[in-house]
Amino acid sequence: MLADKAVLITNLLDSMPYQVFATSSIDAMVHSAESFLSPNGCSISRLFSSEALKLILTCWDKVVKEGGEEAWKRYAAEFWAGLGFGYAGCAAVHACAYPLGSVYHIPHGQSNQLMFQDVMKMYKKLCPDGRINELEALIAESLHVTPDTSLETLYALMDKVLKKAPLKEFGVRESDLAQFAKDVIQTQQRLLRNNYVELTEEQILEIYRAAF
Repeated sequence: MLADKAVLITNLLDSMPYQVFATSSIDAMVHSAESFLSPNGCSISRLFSSEALKLILTCWDKVVKEGGEEAWKRYAAEFWAGLGFGYAGCAAVHACAYPLGSVYHIPHGQSNQLMFQDVMKMYKKLCPDGRINELEALIAESLHVTPDTSLETLYALMDKVLKKAPLKEFGVRESDLAQFAKDVIQTQQRLLRNNYVELTEEQILEIYRAAF
């Protein structure tokens, strides 16, 4: 019996569509980044999160440099080793992504991608000095860039893994945004408590408008 075990047969990954790899790997990266930034993390959770991030970003970098959609299979085992290490909890990226999935049925990992950049920019705007600098250093080490360019480099790399588009291209209406922000505040406090910095409803609405 293997009911309580997680088993990965890497040969079966050969038949996985690239879109599944892209969206699931983005979800895993966001899990790790949010866990790393969470004020509710600890030294152990941050160790797991940082190692997961290193593995995922290194894999992405290799995949993009060596051929994109077909190349990912060569690094499948390396990538999957980075999954499942977001122990300190998800935060605003996931909280803002959920309405996109529930209302517009955008795949979960892709919803996270649509929100990640603008949540991080809001974090950087509100609190530019703090644990986010440690995240920048970690990304810089993994992608061989300087910390001050690391987040922009990550956004560009994500865009090569899976092309990002404005929310309106997925059918999201501008009139939805205020309700989304309100719903996030009212229903996602279990996630928002893990934010790098506290976000108001108005700031969440600003994030949605930036992504729109």
